[in-house]
Amino acid sequence: YQRLDLAVEVDPKMGGHSFVKDFFSGKVMSENLSEGGIFLCVAGSAVDPEPLMGQIFEFDFNLPDGKGPITAAGKVSWWPEYQEESPDRPELMPGLGLQFVEIDQKDRVRIQIYVRKFGASETAY
Repeated sequence: YQRLDLAVEVDPKMGGHSFVKDFFSGKVMSENLSEGGIFLCVAGSAVDPEPLMGQIFEFDFNLPDGKGPITAAGKVSWWPEYQEESPDRPELMPGLGLQFVEIDQKDRVRIQIYVRKFGASETAY
């Protein structure tokens, strides 16, 4: 999918409550977005995200298009092995890659149009 570097605040929930205080310190921001998923940058991570693999989270975020929030569910499908001692790999930010498993079709199309309009990179996932 084509990806767009996009930093917007994301409110992830698990079981109807925000898990930010349980798992992370600080705000959860997106780093990039595609019609297939979103990468959440979680600087100040309080725990190793590995146990979260396969977990499904509901979350809300707003595209900067002024059309209101998008609500989706995503499965944790990727996390980078980030180490501060590896400045040669700046793309490995602490965070979680979420694959959309539930999203309204109109919101998926909205993301697709937005990413195609403003994005430039292609990735395999």
